[in-house]
Amino acid sequence: MAFEAGAYPGSPVGAGAECVFAPYDIPNAVVDAYDVVLNKPKTAAYRAPGATNAEFASETVVDEIAEQLGIDPIEFRLLNAAKEGTRKVDGTAFPRIGFVEVLEALRDHPHWSAPLEGENVGRGVAFGYWMNAGLQSAVNLAVNADGTVSLTEGSPDIGGTRASISMQAAEVLGIPAEDFYPSVVDTDSIGFTFGTGGSRTPFATGYAAVEAAKDVTQQMIARAA
Repeated sequence: MAFEAGAYPGSPVGAGAECVFAPYDIPNAVVDAYDVVLNKPKTAAYRAPGATNAEFASETVVDEIAEQLGIDPIEFRLLNAAKEGTRKVDGTAFPRIGFVEVLEALRDHPHWSAPLEGENVGRGVAFGYWMNAGLQSAVNLAVNADGTVSLTEGSPDIGGTRASISMQAAEVLGIPAEDFYPSVVDTDSIGFTFGTGGSRTPFATGYAAVEAAKDVTQQMIARAA
């Protein structure tokens, strides 16, 4: 596997090597990955950098193998799906991931077997993998007199994360997400929050919001007791 880095080293080839075969249980695998420097602008991250292009190639090959064997592409993936305990090519083992359940739900959905009508109409599936990061995030919740909640966080919004983090806290408190007023505040107003990225913010900052909502619940129960 070779990725163009541009004029300086640092392509996302490492992530590509980790993710390229991750959806499948392959007992023996080796990936040689090369970070290629050449006379072009420096590459930069854009949504699961390294994984999407690597898995586009691998999923295309999976489809080609299934076609040559005469096996339904979902059934072929089910035969080889990664599951809890499967080791990725880097040696780490998966916890429970639900890949088999997703494949079964797709296979059993009427859309998968519905007839195709019209010209230039097709149907396909593809799967990928991307890791999440935890690290540290901070969220503060304040319950207002009218029952609404002010939520402050240290993660800048990168595409709707204020809404998604509010929704997670709202689910714990049992109130509509519309009753939340989320805001991103400066570093003087919130605890330390690690860098913002799609691989960690909804998960890690959302987790902080869930824990804060649990704490609010316990405080309100104690006051009502």
